[in-house]
Amino acid sequence: MGSTISTGRKAAALRADDGTIYYLLMEQVYESNVSPKKPEWSCTGFGTGQDMVRRIFGYASCVCGGMLRRPGGPFTPNGYISSWMQALKSPIVYHDQKMTVDVSAENREETILRLLERGLNTVADAINRDGKYHIESLKAEAHVFTALVTRSYWRYFSGHLWSTTIDLDLGYNPAPAPVAPDYELPCSYRIEGLENLVIERDGELELGEWEYSHLGQFVEAYGEIEALSPGHYRKAIAAAESHLKNLPLLPDDTLIHLDPAKFSFGFRHCGEELQAFVGDASPLCAIPVSARKYLGYAGKGLKIERPVSQQRHQPVPPKQASLDWVGA
Repeated sequence: MGSTISTGRKAAALRADDGTIYYLLMEQVYESNVSPKKPEWSCTGFGTGQDMVRRIFGYASCVCGGMLRRPGGPFTPNGYISSWMQALKSPIVYHDQKMTVDVSAENREETILRLLERGLNTVADAINRDGKYHIESLKAEAHVFTALVTRSYWRYFSGHLWSTTIDLDLGYNPAPAPVAPDYELPCSYRIEGLENLVIERDGELELGEWEYSHLGQFVEAYGEIEALSPGHYRKAIAAAESHLKNLPLLPDDTLIHLDPAKFSFGFRHCGEELQAFVGDASPLCAIPVSARKYLGYAGKGLKIERPVSQQRHQPVPPKQASLDWVGA
């Protein structure tokens, strides 16, 4: 499986007629499994500074599993995000342009609903007629464009329309929030011999995803926090990385219940392997470390029960920012 290799990131800025500053994200990439390897620029985002922060953190989640890398090896989530933040601080001036937005038939209904929610009824009528809307001036109708287009920005912005003028006055550089709210870090335990982590939801334990997946979910979700309470992402992501790497082991007396009939399709043999050690229910210590990898294929056929004698594990999160926080 190949990876996307990112060789450069730039931001451009345009001040709309209503005074709002909109940003374009431009990234230069190539695919590792495609030859010749020719990096090309394309637009990957358009919107306000806060909207672009959310999008950047979404892209950074792909760094965690190695699907997005730099030429010399892996990015760190913080390193990738930081490069974008620097680009947003000193954007290239983007000049006005005209364009015709063409909404495909399969995307028309959701686009019309989005337009109506934003009070853009005239635009919605145009899309309903033939799926097209002409923007004579992006500066005048940037807000319309953001309602019309939510992906595939490369269709409307060329990677070669760069000026050489940087305008720091257009930069996105909000002051750090003086106080960052608390957040809860993902996962409570790891199991020796198994890549999947154990999560706790409403007091119940269940098997989650691999470490990189939980880190990616955390990074993407934190984009909302950084957009609303800027300046604390580095500590938050570092705390999440440390937390996931240093999870305590699930206690040996934790009860494991198996129902092989409910194992993920195609992995019934894994259930048979585990049943040889566990039967229908048994403490975790009854499963050899070498066989615990099969728990990852159990799906709905696995139940993790906390014994009565076991105190509930309550990891104390560092004070930073809550993923459920929506602003003061």
